[in-house]
Amino acid sequence: MAKTGACIDKLNRETAVKVIKRLTLILKSKYLENMYINFLKDAVDNNVLQTTQKDDQKLIINVLDDISGNSSEVGIKSAQMMLLL
Repeated sequence: MAKTGACIDKLNRETAVKVIKRLTLILKSKYLENMYINFLKDAVDNNVLQTTQKDDQKLIINVLDDISGNSSEVGIKSAQMMLLL
């Protein structure tokens, strides 16, 4: 059975530290949040979200609300996206 979750126990210490540093930089850069917002923008532009279930729409709005609490550019973009929904 393949392991799909965290595998820190399989890495040597040096590699584990490198992975943690890189993950920290990725999260700090807000790259994933930006990618999510850009993907949603395309979905709105192509009327994809109109066919999503109400529960899914609520989840999207909750995630955008969480991101919009950030005072960075990504937080502003998230708040703007909420207005489109």
